[in-house]
Formats: sequence, C-alpha cells, structure tokens
Amino acid sequence: MTFTQFIQEWENFILIQASIFDIRKEQLVYEIVNYNMVLSILSAQTHIPLVAERINIPVIYQDSSKLCSDLVKELNKRYKNMINQVCLEELAPFFERLISFTNCFTGTSNTNEDEIMELSNHFAATWKNSLMVVAVDIKKLFAPSYIDQEIKEVCMSMLIDYYRKFVGILSNHYPVMYSKLVSKDKIVDIHQILVEIKKYR
Repeated sequence: MTFTQFIQEWENFILIQASIFDIRKEQLVYEIVNYNMVLSILSAQTHIPLVAERINIPVIYQDSSKLCSDLVKELNKRYKNMINQVCLEELAPFFERLISFTNCFTGTSNTNEDEIMELSNHFAATWKNSLMVVAVDIKKLFAPSYIDQEIKEVCMSMLIDYYRKFVGILSNHYPVMYSKLVSKDKIVDIHQILVEIKKYR
C-alpha cells in the first residue's frame, strides 16, 4: 500500500463515519476536526512516510516527494472547502437572505425595492446579536479541538465580504434608496462590524 492509497482509505473512512450524523453541519464538524488533525501531523513531518511508522502502519511504501506534497495540498484544499461550507451553515440562519440576494444579483435584478429596504433594515437591527450567537456556537463546536479561532476568522471574513458586496450593490444600482438608508443610519459601517468582530478573537 502506498501512502497515497492509505490517505484515500482514510478519507473514505472519515466520510462513512461522518454519515452517521443526520445534520450536515455536524458531518462537517466531524470531517474538519479529523482533517485538521491529520494535516497537523503531516505538516510537522519533513519525511512524510515516517508518519506511517509512527502511527503503526509499516506496510506503507514511500511515494515520491512531489506526489506526497501534491496530496497534502489537495487535502488542504478540501479542508478549506469544508470550513467554507460550515461557515455558510453557521451564517445561514441569520444572514441567508442577504447572502442569497448578493449571490443572485445580476445587475438587472427586478427585486422589489421595499424588499431590499427591509433586508437592509433587518441587518442593521440584528447583525450584532447574530454575530455573537455565531461566535458562541463556533466556540462550542470547535473549542475542544482548538480550531474554533480559525473557523471564526473565516466565518467573520465571509460575512464582511457578503455585506460589503451588498452595500456595493445598493450604492451602485439603487443610489436613491442607498442615500435614504444612510441618512437613517440603516447602513452599518464596515468599520463598526470589524470592531465588533475583534471581541471574539
């Protein structure tokens, strides 16, 4: 068995184990924690096949260095994709409409302006409390594995990106409405969100 084959077997095992959970977020948490553990081990080793010896799998033969390096890069890519997915799962209960609007906007949207106004007002009224709930939930899910901070950073950055795009859409495509919202303090300043995020670092 090559090292590559061993990792493929391990990935299949993780997917099977994760399927025990009914909720997608719980599956992602299980996968992320296990990927993080394995990637931490691999990153600490300069001679990857040595890992096999340390975890008592003597039947693994050495792959080429480049192949091992490519494999670790691929694992990292999947790991980051899982983190993005779990962050969207965390944000969805509070910001799903804003995320959906931002993703679906084409520049020729026929979205009702009252609906956009309501969306902006809702964000302005609820974002701070929602941020706190998301941060607490991530800590509860990931603190035992010491990766809650990494997940929080990605999640908060994702929220900032979506809100920045949302504000950009308003200012570029709905300038009258945007001015009205600004005058009523219904557009949250990005700096204000960044200051709030620092509380959870």
